[in-house]
Amino acid sequence: DIFSGPAATPAGLEEALAQLGTFDVTNHSWGYAPTFLATAATQRHAALFEAALANGRGGLGTLAVKAAGNLAANANGEAIAASRATVIVGAYDDDGDVAPYANRGANLLVSAPSSGGRQAILTTDLTGDRGLSAGDYATDFGGTSAASPLVAGVVALMLEANPALGWRDIAAILAYSAREIGSGVAQVLH
Repeated sequence: DIFSGPAATPAGLEEALAQLGTFDVTNHSWGYAPTFLATAATQRHAALFEAALANGRGGLGTLAVKAAGNLAANANGEAIAASRATVIVGAYDDDGDVAPYANRGANLLVSAPSSGGRQAILTTDLTGDRGLSAGDYATDFGGTSAASPLVAGVVALMLEANPALGWRDIAAILAYSAREIGSGVAQVLH
């Protein structure tokens, strides 16, 4: 978790992002509001993602899988999400429809299951007071933050099967193997 410990400061976040290129695939279930305003910090962060894309995995590119966001807004308005250095993931509900909260935009490559319908994602949880729920599992994990790690896991399996795949290969395989389900328009429950 890049938001705990030493990485919880702005300098710590930048140091963590500077290490992206040492990994094959990373998941980013965080982001900024899509304001379409580039700040010095967001530009520096986007440059660190670009460096990982250019230099990670011996030049094949670190795959940075990133959640699109949960504001029902245009995901292109965030500098990192609008970068070619990220695989942007949206969310759909248990009926296969676009989750009503999920950010949209031309930068989304794929979507994955999440909350927004009758069910959410079941995941492990820290035990005791450190966790989000009383048990060892959380049954209400959702948002594009739940969809993104599912895609990161698929990417990791792809790289396990063929470590020579470049970042463009991974993006192409994800796009070609995706299929449309449900409605591309969010269903608002009343």
